[in-house]
Amino acid sequence: MKQHNLIIRFFSATLLLMLTFITTSFGQSAADENEIIDIVKTQDVLPRSVFLDSTMLPGMKLYEGNTRQGWATVDKSVGHIDQLYDIRLKFIDHQSALAFHRKFLTINSEGGPEIKDHHLNYAGADELIVFGTPAQAVKMLESEHLRIFCIVMVVDKYFVKLFIKSNDKYEAAKFQPMVTEIIRRIKK
Repeated sequence: MKQHNLIIRFFSATLLLMLTFITTSFGQSAADENEIIDIVKTQDVLPRSVFLDSTMLPGMKLYEGNTRQGWATVDKSVGHIDQLYDIRLKFIDHQSALAFHRKFLTINSEGGPEIKDHHLNYAGADELIVFGTPAQAVKMLESEHLRIFCIVMVVDKYFVKLFIKSNDKYEAAKFQPMVTEIIRRIKK
């Protein structure tokens, strides 16, 4: 249990550090950064049922938090995803979730370019947008044969974000089963 709590703290600290880096790197104001951090801090623990589970992520180990689940590959021979953050923020209504999504789109892009031809079907969700590897990370990740995808959308009262570091052969369309399952789980 002690190790589990330490892992949760690590993932929480990592997320806050990522938010700080992203907001300062991509011109977001300190007020925007603080607003997101306040929203994350006030979230209740969300039910596991709205997150992906091990059936969708074979060969990966789960590290849980209030509003996100971090997954790391433990067996590289099983799949092609190295790391995945499965993030949810629950709002009082659909419009509030959409407002958050639109206001903080730059931050949630992680600085990556939009991938317009992602070919993901997101029936049941609103405003699904896919972003690719940020320019400043391309060289480093290429040497490891990895790339980044950020998939953001709104499903009912939930803002959803998947941050995925995967094999560089992956295309966004490979994540269709995950997107479909997330929508199904939230609408259940």
